[in-house]
Amino acid sequence: MAQTLLVLIPCPGTGRLFSAVGLANLLVGRDRSLSITVLVMKLPSDNPKDESPSAALDASAVHGLHPRVCLVYLPDYGTLRYMAANNFYIRLVESYGPHVYQAVAKLASDCNSSSLQRRLGGFVLDMFCASMIDVADSFRVPSYIYFTSSSAMLSVMLYLQKLRDDYSKDVAGYRNSGKELDFPGFACPLPAEQLPALMLRPEAVGLFLDNCRRFRETRGIIVNTFLELEPHPLKFLQSEPGLRRVPERCVR
Repeated sequence: MAQTLLVLIPCPGTGRLFSAVGLANLLVGRDRSLSITVLVMKLPSDNPKDESPSAALDASAVHGLHPRVCLVYLPDYGTLRYMAANNFYIRLVESYGPHVYQAVAKLASDCNSSSLQRRLGGFVLDMFCASMIDVADSFRVPSYIYFTSSSAMLSVMLYLQKLRDDYSKDVAGYRNSGKELDFPGFACPLPAEQLPALMLRPEAVGLFLDNCRRFRETRGIIVNTFLELEPHPLKFLQSEPGLRRVPERCVR
């Protein structure tokens, strides 16, 4: 049977890795032709001498790992150990671009040299790993976003990005404005003060929304939800121009 290899890239950190491994196990359990390699990045706080982020993280993540899911630990990039807190994860992930490219190049080479029929099928990226779309493009494979929050949060992020880029709105200007904002993905107005703090910091919101804008370049966005739970944000996302949708017959 021909095999398709997916590369799954979570953000650094225990919670992100656990979530990625859970998704990988679920996907390969539903498709016998699928195998997944999870590329694991280190946090600056991890011991640079360790091959893996930590022994505890390694043991916990590998527990229950499906035979067709494997973890590849990337080396410490080492240049951003003392970076500022604003947009920390986005900057850290960007610094790992060369390591990700080298790791995927090796995987692609192994696919070509293997006696088994195997091909590189695409990338599945954490919501803060949108910069890795460029790496996927360099291998001419599609990329998908694995969005680990709700579709309501996704609709907020995409709408604020659209306000900034298409209508030149100063999103950070909503801070302390006392305004109630009408989001098309919400049934009722949302007080601006309830927005995540990162979206209201002038020094951080630009890079955050730049990362969000790149979601529109992907083949699709994976969200753990269903229509009856979040009808308003899903209706908005289904009608939003520029977002690719999987035909309903493919997700049943």
